[in-house]
Amino acid sequence: MVLPLVINPLRSIDRLPALLPVYVLVISLVVLAQLPASAQRLNAQEAATLAYQALPQLPREDQYSRVAGAQRDAGSTLLQRLIRYHQLSKSRSLYYRLDWKLTLADYLGSNEVINEDIYPGADTLTRNPLEGDRAAIRRLSRAQRNQLVQTLTEIFTQADGRTISPAGAASTGPSTGGTTGPANGSSSSSQPNRPPQPRPGDARLLLGP
Repeated sequence: MVLPLVINPLRSIDRLPALLPVYVLVISLVVLAQLPASAQRLNAQEAATLAYQALPQLPREDQYSRVAGAQRDAGSTLLQRLIRYHQLSKSRSLYYRLDWKLTLADYLGSNEVINEDIYPGADTLTRNPLEGDRAAIRRLSRAQRNQLVQTLTEIFTQADGRTISPAGAASTGPSTGGTTGPANGSSSSSQPNRPPQPRPGDARLLLGP
């Protein structure tokens, strides 16, 4: 004879507080497992390293020293700080050219004001790097700024397993050396050239030497 399994509901409720951390951990692991592995490990410094490999002519601005130990912080570069400002300070998308153009416009003084007190490196370096970073961005030519926008867009879209869409992403605007042409060797006649749609701030951003 098989005895029925009887579950005491009161006993189960008493055990919920002890099991709650386990449930939270399991749910967190499930959510993390669904994220692309590359998106979990690509941080600002790694993305900046990739960008410098693609654009070695860009200034590094890594001459600043740490407050702790007074040693030169070679990992704190212009692009590392720019990416951190873009992603953490402004919470802008990593996947669209327009968002990167807005960030460059901040540095050029033609968009939003950058708060120097919370700028990356302000509290960890012996000297706030904001003014030097602004000057470095201003010295870039229009072509170099376009290349930077293109490169950063491609780094994050490819790392996250996304495709570069024409709607505001890397395939819009003039080509700067990226792979934005027809794929799989298809003829350009099957890919009609459509002029990019103007966006707010584009004209001001592209002004410069």
